[in-house]
Amino acid sequence: MKQLKKRFFIILLIIVLQFLIFSNIAKSNADTEVEESWDISYDSNSNVTATLYNDGKLVISGNGKMKDYNYNEENMDIPYNNKNVYEVEIEKGITSIGDFSFFKCKDLKKVQILGDIEKIGEAAFADCDSLQEITIPSSVKEIGNDAFSFCNLLTSINIDQNNENFIMEKGILYNKDKTRILICSRDKQEESYQIPSTVEKIDQSAFLYCDKIKSIILPESISKIERSTFNKCTALENINIPNSVIEIGDTAFEDCDSLQAITIPSSVKEIGNDAFSFCNLLTSINIDQNNENFIMEKGILYNKDKTRILICSRDKQEESYQIPSTVEKIDQSAFLYCDKIKSIILPESISKIERSTFNKCTALENINIPNSV
Repeated sequence: MKQLKKRFFIILLIIVLQFLIFSNIAKSNADTEVEESWDISYDSNSNVTATLYNDGKLVISGNGKMKDYNYNEENMDIPYNNKNVYEVEIEKGITSIGDFSFFKCKDLKKVQILGDIEKIGEAAFADCDSLQEITIPSSVKEIGNDAFSFCNLLTSINIDQNNENFIMEKGILYNKDKTRILICSRDKQEESYQIPSTVEKIDQSAFLYCDKIKSIILPESISKIERSTFNKCTALENINIPNSVIEIGDTAFEDCDSLQAITIPSSVKEIGNDAFSFCNLLTSINIDQNNENFIMEKGILYNKDKTRILICSRDKQEESYQIPSTVEKIDQSAFLYCDKIKSIILPESISKIERSTFNKCTALENINIPNSV
């Protein structure tokens, strides 16, 4: 009799558990509904659908290549990039993630690529502010320029150990032969980093928000420092710019709060807008005497023909300063923390006073704003 009761209770328990499991599955299915779907096929040889569910998961399914998008500041025409996408799952059968496919998907946190992807397009995940985690499978052979640029929170970058084209080493994603750095994990802990001599290209914003790095050594193989490469490296104190560098991109060192000294070699021909903006402690700015494109004069960095002021040394001692009549542009925050200046005279050639140009000029008493502004 006892055995019969025991057997009865076991059967009853199994029935209850099965009921609970199936109820949860049914509830889950009922809760997850399709909100919208789009055809995002690259061409007639592809059959790719993007399906957005009401829980914020976007599933890419079908066969072939995803559509490429072209950058357009006003309208990218990406159907789901303003739809609260939290997670992306790319199913088997998809062979290519298109250019700008997930550009500015601001809520996207996680990407799962289940296999078969051979190419990740240019800027495919650029400006995904919330993206924290991505896994790159063994099938990926090509990753386009700036695929992960401005992914401010990307700390978990996993490469399948069987991938023959890309490697992760000390928190940095390289192509296999280490001629290119794609991105540095935002939680890289090392304070000093010497970039390998094989590296020829560093993607835009590759070290953005790497706020533990204090010192970086660049190799002679680098010819360009891309846009925002070291932006918001708030602990960065020292960086060498080798004589191979021809161009420094826009906002390359913006918000490097701890940067105190920099030397511009003779090779540099172009420095992008706001390259040193909000470098609050930058007091030592040295220009190689053989540089034909930039000059330092009384603590101020100009282009050679003095139509532009890039930055004023933070320890400029003069109390009064008349900006030359040739100057047409002053970079953002150019005089930030220049706390000795009491008087500034602007020329009629200036049409705009940029963001934070004279911010924290705590001694400034007088400034004229000409009729041209």
